[in-house]
Amino acid sequence: MEGTNPSDKTKRSHDTAMKSNNRAMNKGSSPHNSEKQGGDNKKHTAEQKVEHPEKVTEKEKPPAVMHPIDGGVTEPASSGAEHQTPEASPDDMHSTVTTDSDVSASAGAAPERSAKRSAAFSLIEMLTHSNENLRVEAIESLLKIGDKSISYAFASALKDDSFRVRLGALRGLYKFGGDSATEYLIAALEDKHPDVRRRAIIYLGWMRKHEVLPFITAALADHSSRVRKVAAYALGDVKDMSAVPYLMKALEDTDPEVINAALAALKRITGKSFPDDQQSAENSQQEIISNWNQWWQKENK
Repeated sequence: MEGTNPSDKTKRSHDTAMKSNNRAMNKGSSPHNSEKQGGDNKKHTAEQKVEHPEKVTEKEKPPAVMHPIDGGVTEPASSGAEHQTPEASPDDMHSTVTTDSDVSASAGAAPERSAKRSAAFSLIEMLTHSNENLRVEAIESLLKIGDKSISYAFASALKDDSFRVRLGALRGLYKFGGDSATEYLIAALEDKHPDVRRRAIIYLGWMRKHEVLPFITAALADHSSRVRKVAAYALGDVKDMSAVPYLMKALEDTDPEVINAALAALKRITGKSFPDDQQSAENSQQEIISNWNQWWQKENK
């Protein structure tokens, strides 16, 4: 029979505790638990690396306000200036991430610009060709390229013998000429071809610059009724009360289309109209003129 010495009991208790500790340690270091623990660590690390994707704001585009040109053609009512987006704040700049696609796009942009510039120079040389159709095609292709740095070519093309080339040159100056375009458009009002003068007036009206009013009002006396008609419409675009007397004078025109254009412009500028403004068998031209003259005299008392 074994003894009951307290030291033996203490030794057995110590051995039992050591075995329990060893089993617990072996269990914690098993492959299953190591894999589980490693997975938790990876998950935690992955969560730390997750970043919010950068918000890319697409360039806002100005609304395309369209005005009809005589003949059904339309152009945007703007000077062609590029829409500017707000500059990035200092807080946004440090968070910008350059991606592989950004690098590729940047790398591909330079050759594309170089190719366009090379094509533009070739087209500018074509503007001196003796064939009118080739010069017209060249000016139209330059419009498609749309490079502001070649606006000088459009200015030079205003001296071309072909009025079709000059029409394309006017459009190029309106779209890409910037502030200097106004001067060229005003000069084009002296062009010998009525279509060129008409197009210049349309573009001046779309610019909505009050300083061009004297040139547009002078066009109300042009010998071409088509030019006089678009001049009246252009004054309606600018919407300046100082144009009212000139439009009232245009009501005496011999062309009904010019009279109707003047009435439309008067309504846009003043917000006023009369039931018998439209010419008909019952409403004579003199009655229309009389109505507006009476109203204008009351307004200026």
